[in-house]
Parts: sequence; C-alpha cells; structure tokens
Amino acid sequence: MEHSLFPFKTGFQCVLESKEQLPQLRRLFRLLHREGFYGGELNLPDLDLIKPEELKSLLNEYQMKMNMLATGVYAKTHGLSLSSGIPGERIRAVNGCKRNIDYAASMGCGIIIGFLKGGPGSDSEFAERLFLESMLKLKPYNRRKKSAGPH
Repeated sequence: MEHSLFPFKTGFQCVLESKEQLPQLRRLFRLLHREGFYGGELNLPDLDLIKPEELKSLLNEYQMKMNMLATGVYAKTHGLSLSSGIPGERIRAVNGCKRNIDYAASMGCGIIIGFLKGGPGSDSEFAERLFLESMLKLKPYNRRKKSAGPH
C-alpha cells in the first residue's frame, strides 16, 4: 500500500483489554489502513485475549503489520517488575517477560520492555543492578526465540 499521507511508515499504539473490544479494533484497523498507516504496537494485559494467529489474520485483512508488542499494560496488570527487590517478584517478572517474548516471536515482531523494568525507587543503583540481572537471565531465552524465527 502506498503511504501517500506520510513520508515514512507510520504506525499506532493501542490496548486490547477485552474480547468485546475486537469489533472496535477491527474498525480501527480499517480506518488506519484507509488512511495509509502501516501497523503498530499492541498492549495486551492478557496474552490469552487473542491468539497470535488470530491477530495476524486480523492485521492481514487490512494489510497491516504488528511491529512491536508493548508490555506496559501487562506489567501493570500483573504487578511485574524486573527490578523488584523481592527475588520471587523478579522471577515472576522474568517469567512474564518470557511469555511476552513468546507472543512477540509468534507475531514476528519486537517487544518493548517499558514498565516491566519497574518503577522509580529510592535506591536507583540497586534497582538498576537487579534489572540488569533480570535482563541477563532473559538474554539466552530471547536469543533462542530470535534464532528460531516466527512460529
């Protein structure tokens, strides 16, 4: 599709909070496609709301692509922080991040780890170290998913 309105590929970001919003999402995709948008990022508080195959099919109907999976709403919904001072909470966050990586890999898109990193704390140096430890745990998992390619 020619993007006559925009000099470069332009996308959008939206949140899908329930299956009841699927008709609205479809209308949004139709409008964005008509106006020359390329695709975008989606925030899913629940990764089971729409299967990657269903989302791909929906996007394909409107010649759109998902280029990023945003994790902010997921992190907030599940109370996840990769920089939490509580080891069990960090493990939950790492596992939640792995689920998001799996979803993104199935979509053939990237992932944004924004709010998953955790909120501001009083000891930012300590939080940064914990965040780095969590990210290093995710690195081999992420590498395996990338080398496997989209499912």
